This record gives sequence, C-alpha cells and structure tokens, in this order.
Amino acid sequence: MSKKKALPLYIKVKEALKADIEKEIYKNGEKIPTEPELEKIYGASRITIRRAVAELCQEGVLNKQQGSGTFVSEPLQHNLSIGGRFFESFSQACIANGVKPGSKNISMEIIQGTQAEKECLKLPKDALLLHIQRVRTANNLPIFLENLYLSYDEFKDMMNMELGCMSIFRTMQKAAGRSPAGVAYRSITVTKAGNEQAELLDIPIGEPMLLMKVIYADKDGRPVSIGRQYYVGSRYVFESYDGIILDNIPVQSL
Repeated sequence: MSKKKALPLYIKVKEALKADIEKEIYKNGEKIPTEPELEKIYGASRITIRRAVAELCQEGVLNKQQGSGTFVSEPLQHNLSIGGRFFESFSQACIANGVKPGSKNISMEIIQGTQAEKECLKLPKDALLLHIQRVRTANNLPIFLENLYLSYDEFKDMMNMELGCMSIFRTMQKAAGRSPAGVAYRSITVTKAGNEQAELLDIPIGEPMLLMKVIYADKDGRPVSIGRQYYVGSRYVFESYDGIILDNIPVQSL
C-alpha cells in the first residue's frame, strides 16, 4: 500500500492564503500583507511565500501592481455578446456587474491611418482618422487600454467635446448622429503587456493580456469605427451566447 505524498509547503501556503481571501480576511481590492509579514503569518520562508503568491497571481486570485504591492483581485468584469453581433458597451457591462465604470483620457489626435484601416471603414485613400486612446476602469481598477479609430471628417466635432467618463459611443452619436450598434468583425488573441500597456494599466511588463480587434457597425450595418483594445487577462472575461440566454443554468461555474 503506497503512502500518500505530503503536499509541498508552497501549496499549503497558497491554499491557506486563498482560504483567508474566501473568508474575506483580505477583501476584494485590498492590499495583502508584505512578504515579511506573510512569512510570520504563515510560518514559511520568503521563497515559499513568493511562489505561493506568484501562483495565485497566475490564477487571477491576486494581482500585482507596479510600485503599489499585491492586491486581492476584484471580481472579473463580464462582457456579453449574443449571436456574435450584439454587444454590451463597457459602461453597460460594469453597471450590470454592480461596479462603477470610469475612464482616464490619454490622447486624442488626428492621424494618417493605414490603408487597411481606411478600407475597413470604407473611407477614401486620402482620408484622415481620429485616434482616441483611453484607459477604462471599474471601481478605479484599470481594466483595458482602449484605442478607437474613426473618420476624422465625420467625427471631428468630438475634438471639442469633453469625454470625461461618458460612454464614447454616446459622444459619437451627439457629434455625428451615428454610433456603434453591433459588431461586424471581432478577433481576440493572447498577447503580453509591453512597456506602454504596462505603464498605463499599472501591471508588470509581460503580463498576459487579451488583444481584441473589432470593427463596429451602426444600426444600418455600416462600419463606423475600429477598436484595438488591450484587456488585463486577470480582470476581464468575455461571454457569448448563440442567440439565446440560458436561464437558471450555472454557466459561470463550468
């Protein structure tokens, strides 16, 4: 009869720390104790504590913020799509999750744009684009870096409008009478945070991210804008339903 192997110490520490988070000894969004403090609390060496914390960060239970420390992750923000075309705006998704949406405006500039971007938006070769970059937040936690590309000629009035924390789609509607109503194309790939994403989203360089490239269409199905969004992988989840909502089925527990 074989003996059951004892769990490595770092796993025991990891499970103990995770249990304390579940008991809300360390609450969502709260900074956990420093490594020396964790050594005393869990009676383990620095290297053991470091490995346990690293694994919890990989699982999304904790998240490290450069220069600030390690925090208990907020509940993942959910984005819903139905049948591949309907979508929730980020503000709608936050409100549905019971958190406050916010944004930090980074830049708004007129650019030449690429030929591919102009073709996707069905613009002439000599058209200029308006590039808007913002960091979107949920309860002040950075969730993704938003890059939006629009026809400058059509949406130039937005240059004189205060974006603040408003939904950018509402601002587009006010400026030009046209805004996204659905998704014409979407791709999601895995990438890693570069210098710019890491600095703006307050995450380590190399942090796993989701890069979503999307072409938004208006209510008539015409391309209206292009998005390149960099989502912090441990803070966001995309959900898609093929035309129906499954009531009373615990899909989030799968």
